[in-house]
Amino acid sequence: MEYAAIIVEAHLDQVMTHVPKYWKEMELTVDQQLAKQRSVMGSIYAWQYRYRNVRWWFIPRKYCSIVCYRLFSRFYEESIK
Repeated sequence: MEYAAIIVEAHLDQVMTHVPKYWKEMELTVDQQLAKQRSVMGSIYAWQYRYRNVRWWFIPRKYCSIVCYRLFSRFYEESIK
């Protein structure tokens, strides 16, 4: 691929502080929740290291369509040159 991106429809701090409903149902302790959040961050780091050509974008949902459009437009413009 010439370009690849992962667009997350949230800021990174929202990703890291979100508590899924099933965590509450499982009655996870705060330490268990923190461990899961660290695991999410570790996965993001691992993906960024392993797939260095993949860009990560953490963007609020209301702007995602704009960013996607701009990325596709830029890719198209650069590819026809």
